[in-house]
Amino acid sequence: MESALSGKTMLQAASALRVSGAQTARVRLLRSHPVTEFYPAAARRDGLDGIVTVDLLINAEGLVLEAEVLTESPADRGFGLAALDVAKTYEFDNTFKRLVLMSMTVQFQP
Repeated sequence: MESALSGKTMLQAASALRVSGAQTARVRLLRSHPVTEFYPAAARRDGLDGIVTVDLLINAEGLVLEAEVLTESPADRGFGLAALDVAKTYEFDNTFKRLVLMSMTVQFQP
């Protein structure tokens, strides 16, 4: 499946349910490490903010198994890699109790 925003390929898993819109409320973020821990140093020094859309594969227990950057702005300033690092710390309440694919936004503000 292609992302309409970037042309990058979204994650796929044969047995996973892709959720979007109102369904995402059933996969609620419980905790994560603070985004500030992963803020790219050069971007922070330059006072840049960033926004990244990541695609996630979440297991039945609510842990992220895979993450992929779909969009990153501004590009090439380290926000994509930082968003992947923070996404790996996410823990969700996955009420579907099965593999789930979903996209979400990670925002970095100095």
